[in-house]
Amino acid sequence: MSYIAPDTDIYLLANVECDKTYDNVKYFATKNAQHTYMSSKIVKSFTNQSYGRVNKGTFRLFCKADDVYQCNYLMFQNTAFGNKWFYAFINSIEYVSNNTCEVRFTIDLFQTWFLDCTVGQCFVEREHVTDDSIGAHTLNEDVPTGEMITAIEEQLTEFSKQYTYGVEICISDTQLSGIANQPTWFDKPVLSGIFQGSKIGTTDNSDDLLKFLNNVISAGYQSTIIQIFTIPKIFAPSGTDSRVQTTRELPALPTKFGNYTPLNNRLYSSPFSDYVVYAPTGDKMVLHPELFSDYEHRILTFSGNQSVTPQIMCVPTNYKITGGTNKTEGYTLNYGIKGSFMYDAYQAEIASYGVGQAGGTLLKWSPRILGSVASAFAGISQLAAGSMTGLTFDFAPTQSNISPAGGASAIAGVSGIIGTVGDALKETHDTSELSGASGGSVLWSQQILDTFVQVRQVREEYARIADNYFSMFGYKVCRLKVPNIATRPSWNFVKCSTVAITGAIPADAEELIMGVLKKGVTFWKTTFGNYTANNK
Repeated sequence: MSYIAPDTDIYLLANVECDKTYDNVKYFATKNAQHTYMSSKIVKSFTNQSYGRVNKGTFRLFCKADDVYQCNYLMFQNTAFGNKWFYAFINSIEYVSNNTCEVRFTIDLFQTWFLDCTVGQCFVEREHVTDDSIGAHTLNEDVPTGEMITAIEEQLTEFSKQYTYGVEICISDTQLSGIANQPTWFDKPVLSGIFQGSKIGTTDNSDDLLKFLNNVISAGYQSTIIQIFTIPKIFAPSGTDSRVQTTRELPALPTKFGNYTPLNNRLYSSPFSDYVVYAPTGDKMVLHPELFSDYEHRILTFSGNQSVTPQIMCVPTNYKITGGTNKTEGYTLNYGIKGSFMYDAYQAEIASYGVGQAGGTLLKWSPRILGSVASAFAGISQLAAGSMTGLTFDFAPTQSNISPAGGASAIAGVSGIIGTVGDALKETHDTSELSGASGGSVLWSQQILDTFVQVRQVREEYARIADNYFSMFGYKVCRLKVPNIATRPSWNFVKCSTVAITGAIPADAEELIMGVLKKGVTFWKTTFGNYTANNK
């Protein structure tokens, strides 16, 4: 057997960033970069050494143990047999003699063989993603969120602050003519798709509406008044299109959580940030920012109808849907507060006969007088007996027994009797009546029967916890892909549930590399554990 001269080069290294648990590994893009880094850490060099056995795990070297105790890593190359560099963890350095020590080591299979293989399509559970745009990654994360707090609250609508007064009345144009202080009328037969035969009038001036009602009553048409109401001005019946639609944009999410600004955009989506759209009626909906297809403009659409009892439907736009409103979300608010009015029934009754304050024909009023007040009977009895001065009355009167002077006096007497009866009616009966029924709403009176929005966030403490977690371990992705091993400037974390690698490497090295990727590993381009470095 031919003699092979000792030709193995061994280098002891110190301060090499390495981790025998493989939670962290140093990343090198090329073998040259790897060799350059390792060479910069050399403490002691040994050339022309006996063949370095990979599995034996020991070297006996001619040097003082005290000179190399600080070494934690080594590399060697059997130059007589090839140019492969082997990298190893130093387990211990033992004193043998004053000039000899024994170095025990374990081959670093990852650094020795990783650059000789190719990682293929794996099912990646977690990694640092290349696209950290808001809403791009929304899988549930196993981090605490705690109780959310309100960072922003805004009122989106002000329907209850901008209102108008109205009356619904069933009256003809002829009867309305001449009545002052009339509101603006909507007198078309169909309103919001519903047939209606009444007239609906609205005005912004409550005094004008009250005057109009009094004028209608004075004219004897109080029975034509169906109801009076107050509604948001936007819903006042007018024009030909009775549909009402408006939009509001939700406020932008705050960039800070308390005083903390996160590095990872995952915190700007649910469950770390949410919108709560609500009305004080108890209606509400929780909207997740990432589910709007237009992330820059999150829009709510308010659709309603013109009516004396209008409704408004609040629904999100481009939410869980591309284009249009999502009517499976949202809620409906009801408007229209009923009012009442007072009138004098006696005067209204008189007005309905067209006789004024006291007067009219005896023929129309005698039956009502006879049936109303006992004091009126005395006057009627005197009239029947013909006892009034200047008037003789026979049940079959003729021209001969009624004189002109007596007739005039009789008419005056009858008018006086009717006036007396009228006074008696007013004195003995309360003639004021209430029409309609007043409705009350504390939300309307406080002008908060509207839609509001709260932007809710996790508290600063929880935001820091989540952000630190994402900075260290990336996001949950659960995708079949080539893992991102070197896409970030400082470090990449990768964890796979299945691993596929190819390359001319030993089976034990392949097994170890696959195991490392499955349990999760951080590839470092900078100093181990330097999580303050820029990694975006």
